[in-house]
Amino acid sequence: MTVVGIDLGTTNTAVAAARGGRAVILKDEAERALVPSVVSFHPSGEVLVGTAAKERRTVDAKNTIFSVKRLIGRSWDNEHVQRARERLPFAMKEGPGKSTLVEARGHAYTLAEISAFVLGRVKEIAEARLGEPVGECVITVPANFNDLQRAATKVAGRVAGLEVLRILNEPTAAALAYGFGKGGRERIAVYDFGGGTFDVTLLDLSGNVFEVLATAGDTFLGGDDIDRLLAERMAEELLRKQRLDAGQDAQLFERLRAAAEELKIELTTTSVARTTLREVGHRAFGKPIDFEFQLTRTELETIARPLVDRTLDVCREALGVAGLEARDFDQLLLVGGSTRLPLVQSTIAGFFGRPADTRIHPDEVVALGAALQAAALGGKEASKRRPVEIPAAPVPRASQQVPPPRKELPSWSGSGARRPPLASIPPQTDLPPLRPRQRTLLHLGAPAPAPAPPRTTEHSLLSRLEASPSAAPATTPGGGTSPPTSPPPVLRGAPPAPPPRSSAETSMPLEPEELEIDEPIDLRADAAAFFEDLSGTHEPAPRRAPAGPAAPRAPMPTPAAGRGAPLAARSTAPVSTAPVSTASVAAPPTARVPTAPASTAPAFTPPPPVPSARSSAPKLHSSVPPAIGARPGAPLPLAPQSAPPAPPVHGTHELPLLIDVTPLALGVEVVGGFCDTIIERNTPVPCERTREFTTARDGQTTVRVRVSQGQADRFVDNTLLGDLTLSGLRSAARGEVVLAVTFALDESGLLHVSAVDKETGASARAELRLVAIDEVR
Repeated sequence: MTVVGIDLGTTNTAVAAARGGRAVILKDEAERALVPSVVSFHPSGEVLVGTAAKERRTVDAKNTIFSVKRLIGRSWDNEHVQRARERLPFAMKEGPGKSTLVEARGHAYTLAEISAFVLGRVKEIAEARLGEPVGECVITVPANFNDLQRAATKVAGRVAGLEVLRILNEPTAAALAYGFGKGGRERIAVYDFGGGTFDVTLLDLSGNVFEVLATAGDTFLGGDDIDRLLAERMAEELLRKQRLDAGQDAQLFERLRAAAEELKIELTTTSVARTTLREVGHRAFGKPIDFEFQLTRTELETIARPLVDRTLDVCREALGVAGLEARDFDQLLLVGGSTRLPLVQSTIAGFFGRPADTRIHPDEVVALGAALQAAALGGKEASKRRPVEIPAAPVPRASQQVPPPRKELPSWSGSGARRPPLASIPPQTDLPPLRPRQRTLLHLGAPAPAPAPPRTTEHSLLSRLEASPSAAPATTPGGGTSPPTSPPPVLRGAPPAPPPRSSAETSMPLEPEELEIDEPIDLRADAAAFFEDLSGTHEPAPRRAPAGPAAPRAPMPTPAAGRGAPLAARSTAPVSTAPVSTASVAAPPTARVPTAPASTAPAFTPPPPVPSARSSAPKLHSSVPPAIGARPGAPLPLAPQSAPPAPPVHGTHELPLLIDVTPLALGVEVVGGFCDTIIERNTPVPCERTREFTTARDGQTTVRVRVSQGQADRFVDNTLLGDLTLSGLRSAARGEVVLAVTFALDESGLLHVSAVDKETGASARAELRLVAIDEVR
């Protein structure tokens, strides 16, 4: 079964697959590579997704949902959510656990459900093109996404009937598609300016090693903002000329926004653009009012320049983290549709002192890189997973009506899945203060590593690889929640001023095993051959066993019951990290795959029976011809697609090693409302740190710790991830129970927590209840 790569974008979504060394974009039945990330709820009860849904933005804006990627994983009180409520035409409301819900035709949907509709559509496209069921994928996200946003994206995949093997950063995926098989050594900057988010990632490419030096981003900065500013300019002129106020008419403003996007696109290739909107209003006796608008490229650049300048500030931030200068790079890659603006291209070329590489497709390169990673994980995980069960019966496509409110996401294909029920977070209780203790615990008894040398322009990890072949609740203004009703953990010796952050050591991944490749991998190969491979019975070649045992996995949390008093942090000193291999490869079927941690994705659960044509569940609209549902394993009689542009690939090469980093620091709340950093920003993942905590009262058996992500010294200025509850502690006197709590970030950047009684070695139950999404780890 092919594992696909999905670029789930704010504006558009793309799906790609790699097999036999070839990676291609999977197009729909109309040969479109991009699926608009738009969902519209039709009066007939149909759920429209993609192009058909986008067309309804101008006629039914309040029931057409778009740009949810900007909001996914954000709590109701988050400032960006509140700002979006004022600007978006569809209704939003608060859900259980301070989650954010959108409303359409009287029914509420979580943001993950809306994204799941889009993922379900590209899943259908992939199955039609590949001629086989698709149940596993790699999904890309902005590099600056926090744990909540990544977790919500994974939930969306699960609701869509997909097992998400990996959450991959978009710039890293683009770098993989660009540099795969090139060999040599170069330093590149990936400037990713999409429809809703912006990221910049700095990488060193050395042979088969793709190492992220630093990353930074703004998850509320993109082409949508340019469209909105331009639409506001059009609204001002409409008010001045016709005395019509589009600010008071959400449907009219959406027409202006759609026209603004078309003008922006046209001005990427011309110097002047014009548009005419018919019947924007009516005069006396019903006479229609038309609105004509003209814009020059110079005027557009004046409007967009402040936003482009904001991207430069983010670039400077990333350069500061990496300790590099803008002219230290050998190559500049532009990713995302907004990079087509001549203003963006000239500004970034001037900033980095070199023109960008134009050989990559800005809209498709991320999906191609995700497909390469997916092909690697598909082979690596195959022996660890039971097969994903997909119903063989085709889905009826008869019209169905919108159901009454219920806890089930409407099915759109033969792999319909139920969403998890929403649950409120129990109220916090008053808890006693904590007693601090000072001690450091080395996880799993490993010796503490020597401090990592400071970064230089020749990156430290690459230097070591060359030198040593054997190396290997209520939300705060910052997006968190209001202060708890109980005192936070106390740090011994904590000064009244914000405590300085400890310098966390870098986790050193193990070097991947040498791999045998039976044939060179050529991404430029004709895509017709790719689909020719799918027309017959595909028998994958047997895989050789790994050369060594799998690297140890970070301990996983177990469910907990109840809530209680927090613990006292015993040490602020960072402790050892787990040296886990991060080998991420894209190999032909006969290649040996390096050992790596198993994915933490839950096993796929067979979906409920597909509703019949008389079911009350709305169907997902699709213009796919009936032949698609004829037989799940039958390929479509579609014309071969053209292979996307790709850099040259030279001969046989080793499989790539991806070394990504966490974009945000991870910390816990301590006395005084400050944040004690557990894992520093820019630490390579996967990694883990261990802290020791002790009980603060006699007989205490349950404790609670609040966890956040962000760089601020004050806890409330960071993003609250949720409450960590540790339960099942033995009853003892105050301070006698010492817990070693391990915080681990996996390859997807998701947090997992485990705890062990230091004296007895017994595991405590660790439950991390995430804010704004219905997930407990």
